[in-house]
Amino acid sequence: MIRPLVLVAAAAFAVALPAAADPAAGAFIVMPAQLHWQSSNELPPGAKMAVVDGDPSKTGWYTIRISAPAGLVSPVHYHGGTEYLTVLSGTIELGTGKAVNMAMVTLPAGSYVEIPAGVHHVVKMKTAAVVQVSGNGPMTTTNVK
Repeated sequence: MIRPLVLVAAAAFAVALPAAADPAAGAFIVMPAQLHWQSSNELPPGAKMAVVDGDPSKTGWYTIRISAPAGLVSPVHYHGGTEYLTVLSGTIELGTGKAVNMAMVTLPAGSYVEIPAGVHHVVKMKTAAVVQVSGNGPMTTTNVK
């Protein structure tokens, strides 16, 4: 059974972030202390999300961060758009494909992966980890049962 989930809760996370910037350079900078971490019904229990830039519930580019404890496993799912994921800290395992027993690839901090729209995948946190996800919104997630 496939159940579509729209990341409507993301609108609540799209808090105006005060940016530190050199006005002459026009830079947009977000410091770690400016991130607003929150739980969401769209994420597995124990995970938290912070919007870095944009609004994942709306059309346009967005960047979010997801923090999760060791051992957390996402349900098998896919997204309506391509997901660009960077492991910022910790180590995760990623499985892709439609097989029940997906082969898992270990991704330590610094790893990058591009997951095209519609590709079934699962993420397991080998250690506590923070990942950064970017894409073109609106971000949609469909869990596969």
